Parts: sequence; C-alpha cells; structure tokens
Amino acid sequence: MADSPARQPLQKPQLLWAAVLLFLSALPHWWHLHPPVPLAFTGLVAARLLLWPRAQRRPPGALRLVLVVMALALVAYQVGLTESRRFGVALLVVMAGLKLLELSSRNELYLTAFLGLFLLATQFLFSNTLPLTLWVLTVATGWIAFLVAINSPPGSGVKAALRTAASMMAGGVPVMVLLFVLFPRLDGPLWTLHFDNTTAVTGVSDRIAMGTIANLSQSDEVAFRVRFQGQPPPPSQRYWRGMVLWLTDGRNWWRQPAPARPEKAPPTKQDWRYEVTMEPSGQTWLFPLDRVMSAKETLRLDVDGTLKADAPIRERVTFRFTSVQLPLDEPLSLRARWLGLQLPRRVSPRVRALARKWRREAGDDTQVVQKALAYFHHQPFVYTLQPPVLRGDPVDEFLFNTRKGFCEHYATSFVLLMRLAGIPARVVVGYQGGEINPVGGHLVVRQSDAHAWAEVWLQGRGWTRVDPTAAVAPERVERGIAPQ
Repeated sequence: MADSPARQPLQKPQLLWAAVLLFLSALPHWWHLHPPVPLAFTGLVAARLLLWPRAQRRPPGALRLVLVVMALALVAYQVGLTESRRFGVALLVVMAGLKLLELSSRNELYLTAFLGLFLLATQFLFSNTLPLTLWVLTVATGWIAFLVAINSPPGSGVKAALRTAASMMAGGVPVMVLLFVLFPRLDGPLWTLHFDNTTAVTGVSDRIAMGTIANLSQSDEVAFRVRFQGQPPPPSQRYWRGMVLWLTDGRNWWRQPAPARPEKAPPTKQDWRYEVTMEPSGQTWLFPLDRVMSAKETLRLDVDGTLKADAPIRERVTFRFTSVQLPLDEPLSLRARWLGLQLPRRVSPRVRALARKWRREAGDDTQVVQKALAYFHHQPFVYTLQPPVLRGDPVDEFLFNTRKGFCEHYATSFVLLMRLAGIPARVVVGYQGGEINPVGGHLVVRQSDAHAWAEVWLQGRGWTRVDPTAAVAPERVERGIAPQ
C-alpha cells in the first residue's frame, strides 16, 4: 500500500518553500524587535539552507541544544522578561528558526506551517495598517498553498496549489467583509484594546496623539520619590522634565533623537540638590527638575534636556542631581531652530490667521506669548479629563469649537501657534507637582501628576518654560490633577 502524501520523504523544494515562507512571516518584525533577534533568526534560516541543504539531514542534537540555550539567552538579554509582548514574539521568532533547523521529516511540515501562520498573526500585536494586512493575507495564501501542495499527489505542481489556495482565500472574503462591517475598527494595535478605546490612564509617553482620548482616568501609582537638600521648590516650580517632542503631523507629536550635551553650565545660586528614587518602569527615561547641571557620568544628558539611564530601569534605583531653574541664556542651534519651527503639511486657515494676528499686534516674541496665554485665559476654555474626541483638524476643532481638553491639548496647540508666529517652540512631557510625605519628608510623584507643557526660545533668555494649562486652570499647577 502506498504511503499517504504526508508520510512521503521530505523533499528539498519543500524545505526551501518552508524557509522562504517563514522568513516572509517574520520579516515585518524587523521593525518591532531589537535587531539581534531577527538577525539570529535569519542566521538560523541561512545555516539550514547552506550548511545542511539536504532535506533529511539536520544538525547534531548537541549543537541544537546549545543553539536553544543561546537563543533563550539572547531573547532574555535583548528584550527582558518584563516586556512580555516583545519577549513572547521574539521567542517565537527565534524558535521558528530553530524549528526549521531541525526539520527532517515531512510530518513536521504541518507544525512548521502552523507556526508560520501564528507568527503572521503576531504582526497585529504591533500594527493593523492596510499594507500590513495585505502582506499578511498574501503570505497566508502562500502557507495555504504550501499545505495543499504537501497533501497533493506527486507532480501536481505549484501553480495548481496556488490556484486552490487563492480560491479558498476568495471564499473567505464575504466573511471577512461581514466581520469588517459588524466589528469596530481599532485606532491602535491589538495589545491596546480596551472596552472603550478613547479611554486612557494618566502616565507619561514619548508620543502624543492629540484629541484621541475622551476619558482620562487617574492612576495613583507612584512614579518616583524625591528628597531635597533643604526645602523643596514651591509647587509651581515642580516640573519634572521627561522627553521633548519636536515633530508633528498636526495630530501626533513624537521625539527626535538629540545629540548628547557637549558641556554643562556651571551651577548657580538657584541650585536644587536632590535625589530621585525611581520605581521600575522598563524605560530609560529619568525625570529631574529643569535643568540638570550635575548627574552621574553614566547617564546621558541630551542637548534638549532629556536625561536617560544607560539601561532600562527594572528595579528601584536612586539618582542624585543638581538642577537650575529655567530660563538659561542658551544659544539656538540651526538644528534646534529647524526642529522648533517644523510645521505639519496642513494647517487650517483660522489657526494661521490667529497666529498672524498676534504677530502683527505684538512688538516682540514675549508679547506674542502673552497674547496666546491671554487668549487661553479669556476665551471660554475648560480644563477637563473628559474632553470630546476631535475630528478633522484637531487643533482647529479645539481652538475654535470644543475648547475643552487637558494638558496635551493646550501644550500642543500652543506650540503650533508659536511656530506659526515664527517662534521656535517644543512640547515637553513629564510630571508636575508632587505631595510631601509627612512621615519621611520627601516628595511623592504619582502617575496622576503626568503633565505636558511648552518651551519657547526667546532672545536673551533661551528656552523658556510656558505652561498654557496654567492660564486656563492654575489650580492644576498649584494642587495637581483633579477631575472636572
């Protein structure tokens, strides 16, 4: 009795087909994972095809065991156990390479195909864009054709398998369209799924998407603790600087990597000397006061004032800093001027007209800033943690229609207006405030103290902090965040 197709010996074309499909399934993860992980996967695929090209040969068992241990160590070192999403995907990627390396029988092709399809599905943990969806569907069709081919009689041909797979995929299109109509589309990747995707929790991120949050819930988790030498600064000066956001497309704001600061200014009489005890965050960002002039040598201090540790903070750790309060008479580099004046491709005529009006009426940049703050103060703006979701042009909608928002609305719209008026400006995210612990005497800064403000560059003063939220709700700066 003849063997079934699945029990026939593994052929070299089948091995090559499986290797190509596995590589295509993992390819988008080059943008999501640390480079050594996909490089290791590519190395395993190449080793299988170059060193053990015969379909029924595979590396010795001892070597495979060593490679498994090395792969686990690589993933743990590069990703870390705390980043569960990336750790799981990275482990799956390297294990797919190891599975190809040990492939020797035709029965194992089924497991390889299912592993490849599962690897494709993990792409949606990071993104759900249309190009990625088309890529996943295309590669999935290849895997279905692969399964059809290994279950077809010898000599059936690749074209016949592809035709069968294409017809099967086409049969699923009506169901796919029905699900697309009946189920809600997500604005972000699947791992951010909540029952209400316009709801967020207070905390600091290195990216702002203006107007996408309709309900900002408070988190009382401790971000860090601060102990000063002497009295702490007053609440209005407790701005804990995090990341600087330079670039915008009109709705989103994100960071631009900056070079390290070449030298540090000498301390002044307004020094604050203190130590910050950070809670584990899995990130490298630190949150000192403006502006750090003395810190541990292993820390990186960028020219825009961003301070980073040399490794993600995975356990409670204490840093000592010396800071001075802004403004400092700092020069403006050509790079900072270009970044500070960058504008989105589209800005509404009403927003442009408002900035031009302030520029015409003002005698200098300082007066433009004052007119903007007066606009926020005298117009019926409201500080709230339940703002409406902004449709269309978010800045135009916020400035002239809804006029309801929290700190990110005021900071980002203010910075855009300043840039339209010709004043270099940038968004800073971090924390503001902190409460005194009556027992220990130290400051406790919580995730609910997360805040965003602006900095503008003024002649003779340098980068100067401006908090437009304080023009609308000064109690936010004096007493911390509170729902309205």
